[in-house]
Amino acid sequence: MEWLLLFILGPPILTLILRILIFIVRYGPGFVGAIFDLICCVLGLVGCIIMLIIRGIMAVFHGLKVLFFGHSSPPRNAHVDSSVSPDDIEKFIKAFENKM
Repeated sequence: MEWLLLFILGPPILTLILRILIFIVRYGPGFVGAIFDLICCVLGLVGCIIMLIIRGIMAVFHGLKVLFFGHSSPPRNAHVDSSVSPDDIEKFIKAFENKM
């Protein structure tokens, strides 16, 4: 799990560090544009963290829902076909019993 967090959060953190260094070297520490750009980078990083937290919460709720209520989608071929008459069902059962 830690490597996944590092993989997702690594690039925004590295971008933030590089932009801090570049703007300090280029403009000095008090430049307004640099500060605005750094604020945008920090907001992007916070957005990534919030997204990870929300994904984790959603995964936990999905796991609990499946644990307590099962999957919401029915299994394949579980529908009832209303066009089949009861006589056809009896014929099918008799044919199946004869093969056994």
